[in-house]
Amino acid sequence: MSELTNRIKRLADLAAQLPPDTVPQAEIAARFDPTQYSYAKPVRDALDSLLAQLKNFQSQIDEVDFDSAPSTVRGEFLAHVDEVESVINQTLNGIKKQEGNVVQPRPNPDSFRNWATQITQAEGALFKLFQVFRRAPQISADQLNQAVNRAYAERQKLEKQTEEASRAGEKVAVSVLSEENIAELDKAIKSHEHSADNWLRIFVGACAIMLIILGWLVATNSLPANASVAQAIVHLFGKVLLVSFGLGLCVFSGRIYQTHAHNVIVNRQRRIASISFLQLYRAIEPGDQAGRQELIKQAAQAIFAQTSTGFLHKSGNEFAPFAPFIAEVVRSARIAK
Repeated sequence: MSELTNRIKRLADLAAQLPPDTVPQAEIAARFDPTQYSYAKPVRDALDSLLAQLKNFQSQIDEVDFDSAPSTVRGEFLAHVDEVESVINQTLNGIKKQEGNVVQPRPNPDSFRNWATQITQAEGALFKLFQVFRRAPQISADQLNQAVNRAYAERQKLEKQTEEASRAGEKVAVSVLSEENIAELDKAIKSHEHSADNWLRIFVGACAIMLIILGWLVATNSLPANASVAQAIVHLFGKVLLVSFGLGLCVFSGRIYQTHAHNVIVNRQRRIASISFLQLYRAIEPGDQAGRQELIKQAAQAIFAQTSTGFLHKSGNEFAPFAPFIAEVVRSARIAK
């Protein structure tokens, strides 16, 4: 009996200790914990699939001497079989009935699902090795060994080339993205600076006009002494309307100036963060993926987080008194300069 036949038989005998669902429940309860046995169903299903593959494989390689196969392939094949046997033993220990008063910790359903996943992964690895053995009758053992070694070398070379290409593409993407972002931020900063300067001039001019209007209203009184109440109301309403319009123009121009000044500072901060990110990203070793991921996270927070600039306040009163508002705009203009 060849080593392959012996190992497959031993694996099948070990798996047979896990009775199928067709066995009467009384017989199962006599040997196993019924609850734990129900948890092991994913393991039993995975084993059935694996054993079917192994028997099919064994029937197709009768003309191949497994013992003369390349040691690397044979060793990998047997290692996966050993892994499956270990999972079966763990499953049997997890479902057997406990004797005596000592209660041992029992595996939970997740443990059985993880073991089933191990068997499925081992089946996939064995299936890849089956393809090598199925081609074996056409070549000698030495040729097969050389072919396997060449395949391993080609795979390692391809993995290395793929990794290098991925790193190069990542560097190019990061460089282009950051440089394009910086260019766009520069345009936005210049645009907001220009708009802020214009609206500051408009605000100053509106305030000057407002002062002239207030002075004119105080200095002149065009209401006749014998005017009626209705005429007085109309006269007063006209003055209030004129003052309100002037104040509204001052508030409107001041708020727009503050908005543009706020955007200037925010975009400058984002520009600094983008440049720093690009330089730090290039300085980190390509193999330090954890460091790069942490840097990307911190850069994203610095670039996109809303920060206070001293121009706009979320909790501020949009209808604040005019005098404090003027003081705030003047203070903001000093900060911007």
